[in-house]
Amino acid sequence: MVGTYCPDIERQGILNKCIDSLQKGRDKYDILICSHTFIPEYIQQKVDYVFYDKENDLIFDMKYLNQPWFSPYEGSVIKSTFIGDSSTYLSVYRVLVSGLGLARNYNYNKVHYIEYDSIWNDLTPIDINSNLLDTHDSVLIKKKPKDFEDNLYWGQGFFMSFNVDKLNEDFLIFNREKLLERLLNSDSKTNEKITDDILSENGRKIHFVDYEDVDSYGNQYKLSNQTQKESLSGWVVPYYNPEDNKVYVISWNDRHDLPLNTSFIINEEEIITINGIGKYEWSIREVGNIDSIDSIFTIVNGRQKNRLIFTDKFKEDFKKTNYITFN
Repeated sequence: MVGTYCPDIERQGILNKCIDSLQKGRDKYDILICSHTFIPEYIQQKVDYVFYDKENDLIFDMKYLNQPWFSPYEGSVIKSTFIGDSSTYLSVYRVLVSGLGLARNYNYNKVHYIEYDSIWNDLTPIDINSNLLDTHDSVLIKKKPKDFEDNLYWGQGFFMSFNVDKLNEDFLIFNREKLLERLLNSDSKTNEKITDDILSENGRKIHFVDYEDVDSYGNQYKLSNQTQKESLSGWVVPYYNPEDNKVYVISWNDRHDLPLNTSFIINEEEIITINGIGKYEWSIREVGNIDSIDSIFTIVNGRQKNRLIFTDKFKEDFKKTNYITFN
């Protein structure tokens, strides 16, 4: 099962390369594409099934958004919900749950979920997981955290394997309200954490495979991180300091090889400019007392990232979800 969101030519090209790379395993595996966008016919002809769901269910409410964190110096942690512009939590589960349900209806008992932005030069990791599913309920990839990398403390979402007969109903029947309740009550508001929770309920056991082992076969993963759609994602955000009741802005280049040039327009009149931030470098500037702020308009490399309107309600939500702590 290939989870897909390809609304432009650039990402359709990535999907096409992924599907081409899977053709070497057609003697052992059928292919299902699950997508929130239409799949071109020339790609459909290379697979067995295509499931299209027009509802790309995005979440914008801050209480449901994940809070990635960054520690600019020892003893401080900044949390933010504005690294991206929304959460794809529900949209991801709509395609995953739909695909797993379809697989059960067609009597498949093993499903390997991969994301479309990958190229499989060697299918050995899928073969290994397929064998592991003979004795395990599910198989996930876990990566040891390292400095300056995209770290998760749960299974990685780009490659997961499932024994369909052992799945919790929450992974076979899409229940939006139940999934939102799980998200609201979770300390970490990510698909990866919720997936771990669902797969390990009622005595089910996840088998974790080390990322370094999976990564040793020359395959390519997470290729969409370098596409145009990710150019505005990252740590160019405002945050609240409860110790002085002020808002600050940070520009941290956590992924881009070229320097970041950023501007924050405050109350449509004052401009804070932070230019030339190299990879893994950062800079913080003071904006002012939160009570004096009406709006912050963020520009990254000449393109609008977002425009935040600081109503009274937004300020209260902002204080709870986008802030710095000190140990």
